[in-house]
Amino acid sequence: MNGMSHSTYVCGYCGSEQSREFPPCTCPDCGHFGPERDFPSRESLAVAQQSDRLRAALALIAPRLCQERIDLALDEGADLIRAATVTVAPDLRGSIILTPGIAAEGIAFVQEAVVACAVDRNFTESNDPWADHSFGTLDVQGKRIWWKIDLYDADCSGGAENPADPAETHRVVTILFPSEY
Repeated sequence: MNGMSHSTYVCGYCGSEQSREFPPCTCPDCGHFGPERDFPSRESLAVAQQSDRLRAALALIAPRLCQERIDLALDEGADLIRAATVTVAPDLRGSIILTPGIAAEGIAFVQEAVVACAVDRNFTESNDPWADHSFGTLDVQGKRIWWKIDLYDADCSGGAENPADPAETHRVVTILFPSEY
C-alpha cells in the first residue's frame, strides 16, 4: 500500500462512481469530459444535499421570525444575531445568523432574505467551486446579499471533523451584506 488516500467521485451526468486519489475529468462509463466540479466527491454531494435540506426548511420558519428579538439584539450591539435554530430531522440541525446590517433592514427584508436563501439553486463554478452548496449571492429588494453555510461540530466548539455526518455537524447559515464580510 502506498499510503495514498482515495475518495469516491461521482459523475454529475450519469452517477457513475470512481475511487481515485484525485478528482477525474472524464467518466469511464458515459464518456463525459469536464472540470472537477462535474465530478464531486461523495462527501461533497452528501454535504450539499444536507445543506440544501436545511436551507429549504428556512422557508418554513421565515414567517415566524420575530422583529422584537432582532431589535433587542441590535439594541444590545450584537455583532451577530441568532435569528432561529432549525431542526430538519433529529440528526440535521442548524442556526440562522443575521448580521446587524441585514437585521437593520427590518423584518420584511429579513423574511424575504431568508426565503430567498431557502430557494436559491443558482450554483455555478464561481460561487460553488467544491459543489457543496455552501455559498450564494442574491438580490433582495434591490440589494445584493450573500449567504454562507459554515459547518461546526455538534456543540459548535470547532469545525466539523466529518461534515458529511449530520449527527456530528451543526450548520450555521449566515445572511450578510458583502460589505459585512
